[in-house]
Amino acid sequence: MGSLFRIADACGAEEVVCMGRTPVPPNPQISVTSLGNHRRIRWRQTVRHDDAIRDLREEGCQIVAVEVAEGAVSFREFEYAGKVCLVLGSEKRGVYPNVLSQCDGAVIIPMAGKRTFAQRGGRWSYRRL
Repeated sequence: MGSLFRIADACGAEEVVCMGRTPVPPNPQISVTSLGNHRRIRWRQTVRHDDAIRDLREEGCQIVAVEVAEGAVSFREFEYAGKVCLVLGSEKRGVYPNVLSQCDGAVIIPMAGKRTFAQRGGRWSYRRL
């Protein structure tokens, strides 16, 4: 998670939304890997995925999964609209099917080597800038 805070800060993201059992600050591992960026980026934690998606929609966000899924398109070809919330799943299981079904779309990010959620988030952010 610390590296995602660094990526979020680098690309000008407004917020990081952590769901479920995702570690949040002041977790010592986040403090070390974020190099202090966790103090510059607003964050919130929501226990239920459904609640987070509902809240983000009410805030005007388009919900986009970063996942190899049926109907997913290249992140370069997807039509983003206004505020975007990227959904990054767990490294072992990806985006849960019930969460994926609530997304406005899914994008694929070609990766070489091991695919971690931080790498996917970083690559998408770099290309979108």
